[in-house]
Amino acid sequence: MMQATGIVRRIDNLGRLVIPKEIRKYLSLREGSPVEFFMEQEKVSIAKYNPLSQRQQTIKATCKVLEDKLNRPVWYFFDDVMMNTGRDEINRKFSPEFYRLIYSYRLVPFKDQQVYANDALTYSGFIVPVVMEGHHYGAYVVLGDDTQISEKDLEFVSFCADLIASRIHI
Repeated sequence: MMQATGIVRRIDNLGRLVIPKEIRKYLSLREGSPVEFFMEQEKVSIAKYNPLSQRQQTIKATCKVLEDKLNRPVWYFFDDVMMNTGRDEINRKFSPEFYRLIYSYRLVPFKDQQVYANDALTYSGFIVPVVMEGHHYGAYVVLGDDTQISEKDLEFVSFCADLIASRIHI
């Protein structure tokens, strides 16, 4: 349900509209962040664009392929949502440390890392980011008892990350 903010803005002579700082902060919008416009009768809504919303089935399928090939659990994280082959863990808050690891722009091995806030359970594995044109669109997280993986398997995970990145259209 939409909620009135009490904020009114005017459109300038070039047709631009400034999104208030409070709303940008709430939606984690930064300069260059894509937004999507929706129209319903006389109303216009602006939403943070999620380029992966149409790719969830593909992401889950690649998690399944990776799990089968690597014989390890594989997760995909994007915007506080974890996807895997079985279920979506939408309402769990990630630990700040793990969140920082997910949003790095490089391969990150991790060992005995707390994933969820308020949950002492730890995991080991590595993170492969999905990056397109300098923008971070989530990451594959491959779990295991250690952070060791063959170069060939790592290339396969990186290929899947590149495949998802190539399917993103903004």
